[in-house]
Amino acid sequence: MSLTPPSDAPTGPGPVRQLSLFGTEAADPSPADLAGLLAGPAQIVRMGGTARLSVVVDVAWRVHVLVAELARRGLNASWEATGDGHRVRTSYTSALAPLAASWLSDGPVPDGPPPGTPASRAATADGDDGAGGRPDAADRAGSGPDGDGRTGGRPDGADRAGSGPDGDDGAGGRPDGDGRVAGPPAAAEDPVRKRPPATFHLNGRRLRLWVAAAGVAEPSGFRLHLGPADEPCWETVGRALAAVGLPSTFLDAGAEGPAYRISGRRRLARLAELVGDRPVAAPVTGWPSGPA
Repeated sequence: MSLTPPSDAPTGPGPVRQLSLFGTEAADPSPADLAGLLAGPAQIVRMGGTARLSVVVDVAWRVHVLVAELARRGLNASWEATGDGHRVRTSYTSALAPLAASWLSDGPVPDGPPPGTPASRAATADGDDGAGGRPDAADRAGSGPDGDGRTGGRPDGADRAGSGPDGDDGAGGRPDGDGRVAGPPAAAEDPVRKRPPATFHLNGRRLRLWVAAAGVAEPSGFRLHLGPADEPCWETVGRALAAVGLPSTFLDAGAEGPAYRISGRRRLARLAELVGDRPVAAPVTGWPSGPA
C-alpha cells in the first residue's frame, strides 16, 4: 500500500442519491467538523491563541483519509508511528481555537438536551428492528472486565452489549516521508479535560471524520469507538447520535468498547447516507454501506 495520502477523487460514477439535510454534502467542510473526532478518541490542546488536535489510529488507511480530510479544511497535518498505531495531529492554528474553547471549558456543561425535547425523544422515534438501544435506556446486556486493569466507565443507564475480540487486526504502515513535527513543551499545553459543549451535535461531515478515525465494521453492525478516558463525553455523544437517527448501544471497555454500536438495516443505511461515499484509501469492508 502506498503511504502517500491519496486523493479522494472518485474512480467512477456512483449511484444517484438524494441529498441528506445532515449529510456530507449539506455544507462546505470547516474546522468545526473536527468535533466529530472529539466525539471519538481525539484530544485537543491549547497554546496561547492557537490549538492542536491529535488522534491515534490503528491502521494506515485511516492516516490517508484523515490527512486528506484535514487538508480539505485548510489544516496542515503531520503523523508519526506510535507503539499501538499512528498519531495524526494538526499544526497549532488559530482556526481550531474556537473548537478548543468550547470543548475545554472549565465551567459546567449540560450533558444534553432536557427531557421532552426532540433530541431526547429521537432515540424512541426509530421503529427499526435493530438491536441498538438508546443511550439512556434502562436495559443492559453483557459486560466484561477491563483487561488492562482499568475500570471501564459507562453512561448512566446506557445499554450494554457485545463481547469478543476485535477482528480488525490489519497492520498499518507508517506514511512515507518524515511527517513529524516537534511539539511545544508539555507545560505549554492545556491539561483541561475535554467535554462536549451544550450546543454539541453531529452531522454527516462530523460523523465521516469519526468513522475515518475510529469506526469498525461488524457482520451485523458498525462500532464507533470513544476515548477510553473520556467518560464525561459518552452520554452526550450517545444522545447526539440518537438525534440524527442513529440510536446506538453502548459497549463497555470489556465488551469491544468503549464504543457505540449501530445495528439494524435502517440505521446502518442511515449511517452510510450521512457519512457519504467511501474514500479511495478506505477498504470496502471498513466503511459504512447501505443495502445492496
